Amino acid sequence: MDHDISLITTIAAAFGLALILGFVAERLKIPALVGYLVAGVAIGPASPGFVADIHTASQLSEIGVMLLMFGVGLHFSLDDLLAVRRIVVPGAVVQMAETARTLNPAIEIVLRTHSEADSRLLRSEGIGTVFYGEEELAKGMTGHVLERFTPHAAAQ
Repeated sequence: MDHDISLITTIAAAFGLALILGFVAERLKIPALVGYLVAGVAIGPASPGFVADIHTASQLSEIGVMLLMFGVGLHFSLDDLLAVRRIVVPGAVVQMAETARTLNPAIEIVLRTHSEADSRLLRSEGIGTVFYGEEELAKGMTGHVLERFTPHAAAQ
């Protein structure tokens, strides 16, 4: 009877190498996570020697990312997030805008900020049209809509 043991060998190699390199990283006074990452690279297709089954390893890595996100969610603290909101909120806005642009390059991004500092930061990133305050937003959006949907006189 023919058996496919790629799942078992992939898991055994990944856990074994992660265990060894995790211990080595801890002995070098760096986080064990670094050892785990090096283990993943070592059994991947970009390195010589044993190469895990790519399809199986890819599926297992997706499960690993889900478990990692679950672990981060368990340690999530709203107080910690509020302490770094000046950095996190503009960074999150930039990341969402860039993701939207990647998925649809023709998308137009319009943002309204609550502080002049946030407005300067987002304008320097060049992610879209940025307005500060309600009055500037109203004037800017009106001009934007009129410019976008009014037929140009040059088309006569």
